Amino acid sequence: MGLREEFLAKFARLKAELAARQAAMAAGREAKVLSDEEVARGHPEVSVESDFQGVSYGVRLRTWFGWFWLIFTCLHCVALFYGLSQGSMKMNGRTVASPEWWHFALLALFYVPFFLIGFAFTIARYRLTLTDGHVSFRFRILPYLGWTSTLPAGEAVKVTLAYRGSKQNKRPVDSVVVASQGKEIHFGAFLPEDVKEHLAGLIRHYYGDAPSREDFLVTPAARPADVRPAAQPAVHPRVVIAQAGEEVTLELRAFGGCFAWVCLVVGLLMLSLSLGVVIMGGELRVGGRLVPEPGLWLRAWLLPLPALVALAGAVMVVARRRVVLSRSSVCVGWRLAQAFTTTRRLEVRGVVEVSRAHRGARFKGRAVDSLVISSGGDEIVFGSSLDGELQDYLVTVVARHYGVRPAGVGSSAREAGR
Repeated sequence: MGLREEFLAKFARLKAELAARQAAMAAGREAKVLSDEEVARGHPEVSVESDFQGVSYGVRLRTWFGWFWLIFTCLHCVALFYGLSQGSMKMNGRTVASPEWWHFALLALFYVPFFLIGFAFTIARYRLTLTDGHVSFRFRILPYLGWTSTLPAGEAVKVTLAYRGSKQNKRPVDSVVVASQGKEIHFGAFLPEDVKEHLAGLIRHYYGDAPSREDFLVTPAARPADVRPAAQPAVHPRVVIAQAGEEVTLELRAFGGCFAWVCLVVGLLMLSLSLGVVIMGGELRVGGRLVPEPGLWLRAWLLPLPALVALAGAVMVVARRRVVLSRSSVCVGWRLAQAFTTTRRLEVRGVVEVSRAHRGARFKGRAVDSLVISSGGDEIVFGSSLDGELQDYLVTVVARHYGVRPAGVGSSAREAGR
């Protein structure tokens, strides 16, 4: 065997070993089995709250990296504030001899992202909620600042400690991975190892190894065709349901997702930088030419674009979708606040048909489905920004309310719509 063949054989062997190691890390290890005594004893860093819906566990994320980052940011911020107050700092290339209040405000705004990073690794809190219908975890850096992930719990819930891309000091670390119905969520990569094992054991203890309970979402296909289903819809963790008599109101986030938060953060950062240029002045390049002393009207042209980006992100984060089902009509709308609401109405005349179908909406160049409710030759289309799982749920709820079968969910609905 020549040198080249030996090198290729060794490379193929290393590649196979790497693939096997990656597969083993992704598969992970099963969660620890906790006894009733261990569950009752708990963990010193994990708090427990219980109510009629389920059990919630809370834990704070404390790391040395976060404390070092926060201390360094505080010292750096204090030094710059002191230098600004003494008139020995430059902003946008100019020395600020007599700083005003807005100079300090701009400097404080610059440090907000750095403080948030420090808070995320020092005082941030995980909240894990276990119910019969879903598993959800909520990560909050500060009150109302963070994100929530939810996984519907089917007949089997599998819990493992596996690698999902997180690294600490260039070494891979395991996350708590919860899988059910072909989907999964993961969290807690930077929690202490004993806390992760305890949380994984709590999830396994709650759901058991082989639970034999029905899924929380019952599809109409399981019912006889001549039996009208109950008007009370199923429960979904991302949908708020209110029922008054025979009228059912469904409310959920209209857009959401990572794109909305990215758009909001980028827009706010662009807006803060533009405000700094407008207030402080300085050189500005317009049309390829350098303007050393631009006027206020010229600097003000920097504000509309970042303001629109930030406004679009805020709308996508805050906006709520509302669906009202009654015997006489279907009302679909979205609201940004109580005083700003838009609504579309479909009169119910005869049989109501509900399905997922393509109605022209596209995302990243790909066609996406919308929810289509039709009756008496008219139809109402909405929900193209929702994910497929939530669209299937809404289709099922509307069909159950009106006592009809949906045209199909998932891929079958898309094919029927096209």
